[in-house]
Amino acid sequence: MANPFPDIYPDAGWEITLESLGDIDMSADGIPQIDIYDPAEPFHGIAHWKLLQGADLDTLVRPHYLAQKDSNVGFSIFDFDPHAATALACGTGNGVQTVFTIPAKEVSGATVKDNGAAVSGSAYTILTGTGADGEDQISFTSARANAHLITLDAASARRRYTVIYITRKWSPRHNEANLWILDLEFYEKVA
Repeated sequence: MANPFPDIYPDAGWEITLESLGDIDMSADGIPQIDIYDPAEPFHGIAHWKLLQGADLDTLVRPHYLAQKDSNVGFSIFDFDPHAATALACGTGNGVQTVFTIPAKEVSGATVKDNGAAVSGSAYTILTGTGADGEDQISFTSARANAHLITLDAASARRRYTVIYITRKWSPRHNEANLWILDLEFYEKVA
């Protein structure tokens, strides 16, 4: 994807939610109807900084915001807090490919699966930060069979999401010295 959000931990809080895209309506006879627009649960995150360094604001965050604020293509952001992850889709084998990108970084306690079956740890290596946006990757000692789904479970990982900015107004506020307060809101781009 390119141009991921800078990896500057939001010191005043990182709020994430996964929301179903749907509404529950009551029909005339009182029976609930669920209108589902998409079965996905999109990521919604708000980052809060109270001690953002002026240099980080000026050289990393502001240029990223200005370049991406009107984009409908989206950009990568990694959850700032690691969590357990299950069945992260890493790709599909084609009989030739040996390297698959994990949609996460800082992966630990990994179990790699090929078409649902656990793969021996000696058959692959986890490569740290080698993906296009800094994701971790799986490098197999041999190619995966055609049409086999490669997934990963992890005890801990920072999941990658493709998001757009919801924040429409750039409004950092001066805190003290060269420290700034900033809130940015992101929403997952759902195809």
